[in-house]
Amino acid sequence: MQVISPFSQTTDLRSIRERLAIHFGKIRVEDRPNPVGQLVGSFIGRRTYDWKSWDAFARLVERCQNWDAVADVEATLDGVIRPKKKTSELRQALRAICTYFGQINLDFLARYDVDLAMNCLRQIDGVGPKIAAATLNFNVLRKRTFVVDTHVLRLLRRLGFMGMSWMRIISLSSIGK
Repeated sequence: MQVISPFSQTTDLRSIRERLAIHFGKIRVEDRPNPVGQLVGSFIGRRTYDWKSWDAFARLVERCQNWDAVADVEATLDGVIRPKKKTSELRQALRAICTYFGQINLDFLARYDVDLAMNCLRQIDGVGPKIAAATLNFNVLRKRTFVVDTHVLRLLRRLGFMGMSWMRIISLSSIGK
């Protein structure tokens, strides 16, 4: 689910981000995955505990030399929810990226605005708003998207950022990086 509401409390969000950075440390750019790695990790992580999905991701990366090899992998993603379905969908998504864009590489999305980049990713079967937003934000691209799942939505409501009425939007331009 990718639902958010426009925030008027931008200062509050920056304050929360700064406090989290003090507690957990800032994420260094060199520690961020490339866009395809994030897409693959997000695909694997759907409806699966983080530790299980990261284990499956690590095994997949260890087993395959590059993303082209992942597109051809036949083994399933053991330990995740619906492993055969995810393996099949992931292969199809990587092959679609190669077909649409000439290679399995999404670095070109850095030149696109958020809406165009989201639309490009959403053309790929299996890529919904959450995976697209994560692919644009949680890696070296650092696009201004806000990834929301049911847990984040619940937390935003508890913190008072959202009431029970909300509107569906994909990206926020009011939240700084």
